[in-house]
Amino acid sequence: EDTINRDNNLRYIERLKATNPCVTGDTVIATKEGNRTAKELVGIGNVDLLINGTPYPSSGFYSTGVKSVYLLKTTCDKELKLTKEHKVMKMTFDENICLMTPAEQLVKGDMILMHRHEGTDYVGAAPCSRFESLTYLGEEEVFDVNLYHELHAFSANGFYVCNCAEQPLPHNGCCDIGTLNVSAFVNDRSTINARFDVDKF
Repeated sequence: EDTINRDNNLRYIERLKATNPCVTGDTVIATKEGNRTAKELVGIGNVDLLINGTPYPSSGFYSTGVKSVYLLKTTCDKELKLTKEHKVMKMTFDENICLMTPAEQLVKGDMILMHRHEGTDYVGAAPCSRFESLTYLGEEEVFDVNLYHELHAFSANGFYVCNCAEQPLPHNGCCDIGTLNVSAFVNDRSTINARFDVDKF
């Protein structure tokens, strides 16, 4: 939340409430070099993470602080500790599609997609596992990862999960990903006399 508010281009008038989907440090991550925990991958630089046995680049994991953590359990005894907003891949057989779904929105019996990694401990695991429960565990340090591919996914305890890659904006907030920050052309900000300086713009 501190990071998102430092980057918030309207921070002088409001504060954003932000969430960052994360997993706990003991989560087993499938990498090209073998299984590692998320905490072991902090600060080591670039590392290739496996998605169904195929390596994809990342810049490694980093701590996002202490947050509320939940235990996701399936009927096949698969478990993952994560924040409730963290998205996992859900399979919908009626529509024959897969959807990244926040853990807190899963319903008992939902089919959760699992990875198959050649040459790892996950080979032979069922491609899907039915969601059983999501139970609050307490507060714990959690971790996220920067991914350099379009899938924005990685393997966490065999679960097919995604990382966070969103930039929330407040109501009527301006997107500042380009080279021009139009809020910089507002005079007398945070007052009733605030106005856009057309000449300066």
